[in-house]
Amino acid sequence: MSTTFCIQLYISVDKCLSAEPGSTEIPGELTIEHYNVEESIRVKDVEMHCPESDSELEKAECIVVCGRGVNNKAHTEEITALAEKTSIPIAGSRPCVMNAWMPMTRMIGVSGKILHPRISILLGVSGAPAFYEGIKNSDYIIAVNNDSDAPIKNKSDLFIQGDCMDVFRSFADLLTE
Repeated sequence: MSTTFCIQLYISVDKCLSAEPGSTEIPGELTIEHYNVEESIRVKDVEMHCPESDSELEKAECIVVCGRGVNNKAHTEEITALAEKTSIPIAGSRPCVMNAWMPMTRMIGVSGKILHPRISILLGVSGAPAFYEGIKNSDYIIAVNNDSDAPIKNKSDLFIQGDCMDVFRSFADLLTE
């Protein structure tokens, strides 16, 4: 009997990349004039995980989807912890996944999963057409976004303008009381 391991590699470039280590100055342009492969090799331990079953997303009555407006991995982890307390599965938009805030297996949209839940709660999702294809068959779409002009506003059944972290914390508190 053999075991198969799946390795996923996420690459993200931070717009605040410093010109030199320790520098707080943001370069306008990054140019690599000399690159010595042997000097640049770094060996790191790689932890391998087989992907968890994401069938819970396809079967879920309600899902929470994080978007770029969640702002960072720490916020995504907090939302994940809150969602677990409420037994709601969590997924991510393409920008959320491409920033490695969430596994690729949790991506919603034409590049990921197409779902049909009763309720989709979108946190910080702008509503790009490719993403919207993944949740358009939801019975109810609840979107939370700071941007009152976000495209998802016109595609949702309920739009809440505000900080998605504050709104979801309050929502999770109500469900776990």
